[in-house]
Amino acid sequence: MIRILIPKTIKQKLQLFLGLLLKILSYIAFLLVPQTIQKIIDNSQVDYSPILVIMLLFSLNLIFSIISSCLLLQYAENQIYILRKNITIDLLKKDQLFFDSNLSGEVSGHIVNDSEVIRLFLSQFFPDFISSIFLFIISLIFLFRLDFYLSSLMIACLLVMFVVLIPISNFVGKFAVRKQESLSQLSGYLTEIFQRTKLIKVYKGQQYVVSSLEKKLERLFKNSFVYSLIDLVIKPVILIFVFLVICISFGYGGYRVAQSTLTPGTLISFLIYLFQLLSPLSSIAQFGNQLKKMKASLSTIEQYTVDSSTNNMNELILNTPIDSIELKGVTFDRNEKRVLNNLNMYFKRGEVTAIVGPSGSGKTTVVELISKLYSTYSGQILFNHMDLSEISTDSLYNRLTYVFQGTDFFSGTIYENLVFGLDYPPTLEKINEVLEATALKLECYDLPNGLETILGENGIGLSGGQKQRLQIARALLRNADIYIFDEVTAHLDSISESRIVETIRTYLSDKIIIYITHKMSTIRSASKICFLENGELVGFGSHEELKRSNHRYQEFISREKNNQI
Repeated sequence: MIRILIPKTIKQKLQLFLGLLLKILSYIAFLLVPQTIQKIIDNSQVDYSPILVIMLLFSLNLIFSIISSCLLLQYAENQIYILRKNITIDLLKKDQLFFDSNLSGEVSGHIVNDSEVIRLFLSQFFPDFISSIFLFIISLIFLFRLDFYLSSLMIACLLVMFVVLIPISNFVGKFAVRKQESLSQLSGYLTEIFQRTKLIKVYKGQQYVVSSLEKKLERLFKNSFVYSLIDLVIKPVILIFVFLVICISFGYGGYRVAQSTLTPGTLISFLIYLFQLLSPLSSIAQFGNQLKKMKASLSTIEQYTVDSSTNNMNELILNTPIDSIELKGVTFDRNEKRVLNNLNMYFKRGEVTAIVGPSGSGKTTVVELISKLYSTYSGQILFNHMDLSEISTDSLYNRLTYVFQGTDFFSGTIYENLVFGLDYPPTLEKINEVLEATALKLECYDLPNGLETILGENGIGLSGGQKQRLQIARALLRNADIYIFDEVTAHLDSISESRIVETIRTYLSDKIIIYITHKMSTIRSASKICFLENGELVGFGSHEELKRSNHRYQEFISREKNNQI
């Protein structure tokens, strides 16, 4: 928690220090006002100088307060900016298992909602608490200087109020945390709903969705209602206590004035101090509740930064081209289910390897492990005889390109999606070359804004075939050693598929190419085939070799031919 409260740079530490100092000075200027009013009331002669002093004090209070607020706000926003950025970077480094077991909307909900709780704490409650302590101490000094007995009576009343309110405040804090958790869960579920509107409509899933939504809304309603109800009850209770303290102080002070043991100016000054104390007392009383909320939010966010797959100082850098990839005895479990079992495979530069097999045989898992998306496997994956677990992730992704089975695009222009992730600006000539190779050039330039045409979420505005070809064009712009294509011709007709396969073979003739495919034409074009069943390699060789010697492969090919007719 200390690192989120105390900034790293000297400039930001200075902002925090000056912000708090000016906030305290603004309070001190305000605290001097009652003493000046006392002099005006108790002085029988006409004197305008105290009025000028009061005007000066109010001016200083305003100036210090504005500058302090600006500095503290800048400090808080900067801390939250760094927090959100670092969390996002850490999340992008996490093992894919994390994203398999967490709703993306819920994760993003926590980042947005919980960081907002932390921002409010840093910009308001933390500075108010620090300055309120100083204000409370200085106010007590001034009050006891005015009158010891009246101050002692007021302190006794305030202590009773705190004894009653602190347990209630802690109780409220529990429901504040529950409310925050419910909000994040609702945010995650709503994101999931909006991502699957087509499925919900076509499968008439509105009733199921509404039923699940009602449960989450009911939970949020209960937590929010209890939190708000207790908060509403506390406010009038506090007002009653404050009113009683004022009445007692005013009654006792009035009696002292009647007995001539207290001047009217002192009593009025005392009451003004008492009113001034209400704000810092409220801040101090709320601090425990807000601190608990902030700790809960920070704890939730910081669990995303615990990452077993982050790079360390001893990781190897791939400085030479990748000539070979070897899997030795690789076993992988997902959700306590065996997905790959003692797998041995080999990929070589200049060869096109197709990984084929029935659905659920582990084809995609193999390339996900090669791509270091999962790290919880046993066995070895070797790149140029170097263990993948020891290779820098960034270094690996400089050498590897993975074209996924789905169509992954960001909302933005076609050009922005084409050059996504590139560490160099490709020439227009190079872009046109890969667009021509993937039969996209005419289609892109026929659009109203050409390459600057805006795509909707996940490429909305393009057909399925266009999305796949655009993904391949994006891959061809990268200068990698390893190219993985996962069912990238699934939405293409036979003519387009043949052209794409030939383009890939021509452009990437000296690369390691790995296909995952069910298409017969793509299978036949491969140099060698790895045939998987139930996570095991049950066939290896060329298409013709496996047709002659592997009965399981023959059955698989026969089924695929029938499915594609």
